[in-house]
Amino acid sequence: MKVALVLDGLQVGGIERVCLDYCKILLSLNYEVTIFNLRPKLNELKKEVPASVHIVNLPFSTYLAPEKYAKLIKRNFMGKLIYFFAYMFFSILVFLYKLYCKIRYKECRSKYNFLIAFSSHFNDLTFVSQRFVKTKHTIAWVHGALYSYLLLSDG
Repeated sequence: MKVALVLDGLQVGGIERVCLDYCKILLSLNYEVTIFNLRPKLNELKKEVPASVHIVNLPFSTYLAPEKYAKLIKRNFMGKLIYFFAYMFFSILVFLYKLYCKIRYKECRSKYNFLIAFSSHFNDLTFVSQRFVKTKHTIAWVHGALYSYLLLSDG
């Protein structure tokens, strides 16, 4: 089985440690594991990743995620109007960037059995929901309370 894990950087943090634990468990079950690091400059934990895990440094900014701008809806009518155009603009950018990633990164063309978004930030959730990687099943490891996500974005 092939499993892809998506992180918003390999910085020293709690969810990154959980991801490394999952890597070790999946490797012990003889799964093939790939980590997509969406913020390549954040790589402090790279030295702790098991050698058999393939790391793909694929830059994907939080600012590309259309849902990041959903706060505009709550402001006023202009905010709703701006959000509509911002959402369309960034959706097109994400689509074009996805095409680029499919060409540039062979891992985006590979088929995985599971794809897990670990960080639960706008960029990794967008990466998974927009199917940057071919997969049978997608999972989001959403840590925290649901209401905190609803405060950030209605989406």
